[in-house]
Amino acid sequence: MNSPPVALIIGDSPEMGEWCEIVLGAIGFIPFVVESGERALSLMAGRAPDLVVLDLCLPGVPGVEVLRRIRADARLAGMPVIVTTAYPQMAESV
Repeated sequence: MNSPPVALIIGDSPEMGEWCEIVLGAIGFIPFVVESGERALSLMAGRAPDLVVLDLCLPGVPGVEVLRRIRADARLAGMPVIVTTAYPQMAESV
């Protein structure tokens, strides 16, 4: 039996995390929310999630750098990443 897919939600907004938990949980994902890029990278070093929802504006390691590190890691490079931001100018940097 296959285990349900895991979605790693990376964002410092509790509202965004809660919304993603509800939506992704409703379609069968096990959502896991973290509030920093450092924590997300640490978790992904141990186990790759099936999906990442990534806010570009994070404390510490910014979302753009998290995405760069995901794509540079051969084990994670093909993983789907949904990028979110409340700042349109940030989206231009991806």
